[in-house]
Amino acid sequence: MSFFSTNLLFFVVVNFGAVLLTVFENLRDTNQRFSVLLRWLVPPAAGLVAMVWNNDPVLIAGMTFLSFLFILYAGKKMPDILYGGHLLVFSLCGLIIAGCGYAFLFFSGIDVSWFTRIFVFGLMGVGLILAPIGLIETWKIWETLLRRKWKRPRQPLEATRKQVLPKVSIHIPTYSEPPEIVIQTLNKINDLRYANYEVIVIDNNTPDPSLWKPVELHCRKLGEKFRFFHISPLEGAKAGALNVAFTHTAPDAEFIGVVDADYHVNADWICRLIDYFDDPAIGFVQPPHAYREWENNPYLRMCNWEYKLFFETHAKSLNEYDSALTVGTLCLIRKKALEDAGLWSEWCLTEDSELAIRIHRAGYSSVFINENFGHGLIPETYHGFRKQRFRWAYGPVQELKKHFRFYLPRPFAKKSGLTRFQKLFHMSHGMAQISFLAGYIFSILSVFTAGSM
Repeated sequence: MSFFSTNLLFFVVVNFGAVLLTVFENLRDTNQRFSVLLRWLVPPAAGLVAMVWNNDPVLIAGMTFLSFLFILYAGKKMPDILYGGHLLVFSLCGLIIAGCGYAFLFFSGIDVSWFTRIFVFGLMGVGLILAPIGLIETWKIWETLLRRKWKRPRQPLEATRKQVLPKVSIHIPTYSEPPEIVIQTLNKINDLRYANYEVIVIDNNTPDPSLWKPVELHCRKLGEKFRFFHISPLEGAKAGALNVAFTHTAPDAEFIGVVDADYHVNADWICRLIDYFDDPAIGFVQPPHAYREWENNPYLRMCNWEYKLFFETHAKSLNEYDSALTVGTLCLIRKKALEDAGLWSEWCLTEDSELAIRIHRAGYSSVFINENFGHGLIPETYHGFRKQRFRWAYGPVQELKKHFRFYLPRPFAKKSGLTRFQKLFHMSHGMAQISFLAGYIFSILSVFTAGSM
């Protein structure tokens, strides 16, 4: 017990020092030599604190030496991460290992009923399941604060200067949308500072003609670039509509753009992203979601803050490992990549992020652009928000069930073009949703454990 309790205290102190060092490095443009010195001082300081708890110089010296080894390793393998970040990773892993060891020995030694012991070890089992995915998800959030230099591109380019512009086919799926909202979206697209594009509006299964007829008339008014199709019945929801739009795409179109029916796109959306496709390996380019008309509503304002978290943290991290996700609107996709991937999956509630897996699997790369190029509307009610979140939670689990054989390590994995990081992060996209379920199970077991005692 004293072995693990001493280790726990050691890693707690290292973690505290790592947090302070990370904050210090982020807030001030510090001299690197000073930061290096602080990094080397944290483990000995943790050792001195641990010595007060357990005067075991051999154990403390061993932990300090292990810390120094990790610092040397991290400095070589992660040179673009802040020094405090190296210690944060080390201390978090150490806390998990030491904590599990301490809990196992503690609950093995206390005098409780077999009923309580079953619940306790059930809790530990769930915790061990949650730990790896928790580390991955934590890293995706922390990396924005821990990385001093980003290697992969994530900024828009200057407006294209090409004399001959490649053709982009913009697809807009709609279903029972208020016509004035869709018409505003079409007007914004009509103002694009990019000449060579077409627009295909697919209205699927809207039963009330008064909702889709005005949109059809407006498309005619805007000219031959805009085409409208009302199809009913149509299976496959948004994915089904996008697949139909693909069949109507002009033969000379090289790229597909997807815009939600409520999005006001910026005029330079295409012209500042299209040159990324000069690299034939790029399969898609994706800007973040952004929203409008939330400023004067406290509920919508909180929703907007919550939406931003993913794009300010996870999306940046995923891009650094060439594991970006398509997120349903404003994405530009190479037409050949979409064909090679097999078009949109009508079986999946998150047909957008699922497509990213298959595009990467086909060997293409991707880019997440960290700048807004359009603004949509947030669901105005909690009921609408809940329906949206159900899709975003259930869809990744569907993806995991469908593609998990591609994520396995060699030689068990199905052959694909996925890199090891793409396997890891696409898998974690689904596992993170399952971890929420595991968290609920953990909470229920905790209640029963307390009751049994």
